Amino acid sequence: MFFLYDLLLGIDSAVKLFADDSRKIEGPDDNYKLQTDLSKLEEWGRVAQMKFEPTKCFKLTVTLKRNVDQCAYSLCGTVLSHVSYHHK
Repeated sequence: MFFLYDLLLGIDSAVKLFADDSRKIEGPDDNYKLQTDLSKLEEWGRVAQMKFEPTKCFKLTVTLKRNVDQCAYSLCGTVLSHVSYHHK
């Protein structure tokens, strides 16, 4: 047996227990933290024998900045797609 709360142990990003949670990225340190957290989630999934479906995960950037950092994130060996909008 496992609890979803266990998923948050060791996570450095400010996350909530919602599938559609958002994360504010303000610089290179935040980019690194988020990728590190994605790797930790991957490991948690292996231990809990749960599979993430990275093809259903997306990176959506919402900003007024002209120069946007295009950091790529990966989950389970798959680079997350960058989208300009998303609908269900």
